[in-house]
Amino acid sequence: MAILTYVLNDETLYRVRVQMRSTRFPSIRFSEQESGIKTESEAKKIESRFQKEGERWISDKELQRRVSGLNWGEVLDQWYQAQSSVRVHFGSISQTGLDDYYGGLKKWMCRFQFTPCADITSLHLMEVFNEMSVKGISIGHRKKMRRNIKSVFDFGIKNGLISSAKNPAYDLV
Repeated sequence: MAILTYVLNDETLYRVRVQMRSTRFPSIRFSEQESGIKTESEAKKIESRFQKEGERWISDKELQRRVSGLNWGEVLDQWYQAQSSVRVHFGSISQTGLDDYYGGLKKWMCRFQFTPCADITSLHLMEVFNEMSVKGISIGHRKKMRRNIKSVFDFGIKNGLISSAKNPAYDLV
């Protein structure tokens, strides 16, 4: 939130810029800017208006996020952190193996990076597996990916990160 002054053609003008971020969901951000304002009092009014708009917009986005749950990318990152701190720590999987799983999930599920997990259906996942089949990925690798996708969804549902009660990976054949 700032009011900046600048000179254009020997005239002092003001620029208002408001940037806000959600404390609960850091990926939710608001940014608004207006230039060419003639008076400081008008700039303060515009700054106040932008702040109110930003707070309202962030509040609405937070509500939408709570209803729909986290995005695939956010759940995947939390799953990776949890697996790293538990399974790798106790030796049930190596860090290299976990990194391979994480990389594969990032690669094949990249189209869902910003999609709420509750909106991902088994048909979407079938498209991913059909694409893998067309590209010649072995059935063993596809089964491993299915298991990992199922694990990420289970993790998200059990930890309240996904509002859906059903894991779409269970419907895959």
